[in-house]
Amino acid sequence: MQRIREFNLTNSDVARTNFRLKPSIENPAPRGMDQQAVKAFAESAQEQWKAKAEIISNARSTLQHVAVLVGVMCSVTPEAAFEMLTQ
Repeated sequence: MQRIREFNLTNSDVARTNFRLKPSIENPAPRGMDQQAVKAFAESAQEQWKAKAEIISNARSTLQHVAVLVGVMCSVTPEAAFEMLTQ
C-alpha cells in the first residue's frame, strides 16, 4: 500500500509540473492545471491501453491455438499442453 501511495504522490507531482497552466497576457499568474493538456494526455494513454489490450488478447489466443496444436501432436489435452508450454 505504501508503494501505491508513493507512486501516486510522485505522479501527482509530475502531473502538476507537466500540466501546469502557462503564464499569458490574460493570466500572468495562472493557478491550476491545463485541462486540455490533461485531456489530450488521457486520450493518448487510453489509446495506448487499448492497443496493449489488443496485443495481449492476440497473444493469448495464439498461445491457446499453439496449446491445442501441441496437444494434438503429443496426444494430450490442450490443458496439459498449455501446462507443458508454460513451465
